Amino acid sequence: MPLANDRGQYVLRLRDANKPIWARGCWTLSGGGEPGETLDACVRRDSQGS
Repeated sequence: MPLANDRGQYVLRLRDANKPIWARGCWTLSGGGEPGETLDACVRRDSQGS
C-alpha cells in the first residue's frame, strides 16, 4: 500500500537512473514490503537507494 500523508498526498521516490533496476530514473510509489516486514523497516529499506 502506498504511503500518504494526512492530506491524502502520496509519497513518491525517484528511482536511481544509473542502476539496472525496474523503472530507473522514474518517480514511483513506495510500498511492497517483504513478508513479515514492518512498515518502518519497509520505509527504511525503500529510502536506502534504488
